[in-house]
Amino acid sequence: MIIKYYKDDTFTASTIAKKMGLKSAIELNRILERLVIQKRDKWNGLWKFCSEYQGKKYDVFDTKLVSSSKEVVTRKFTWDGMQFIKQKLKENNLYKGW
Repeated sequence: MIIKYYKDDTFTASTIAKKMGLKSAIELNRILERLVIQKRDKWNGLWKFCSEYQGKKYDVFDTKLVSSSKEVVTRKFTWDGMQFIKQKLKENNLYKGW
């Protein structure tokens, strides 16, 4: 089955990890941290791009209210973000995917 992606699509870390030939989103996040591309926010625990890569529209955050006192924030990567990750993995001989 062929899956088409569009420039307006967003992707979870799990989807990108799978496309890049990695085992999981955890592995992808650790690689990006090791390459000093992203870091975990100390306040809320979310992964965020390092300042050099912020503002480039590589990711988006979505907040959902799950109860009157609890919000869940998820991060997704844009098409450009996925292409950026692919490029960085290739540059570091870590790309195993498509």
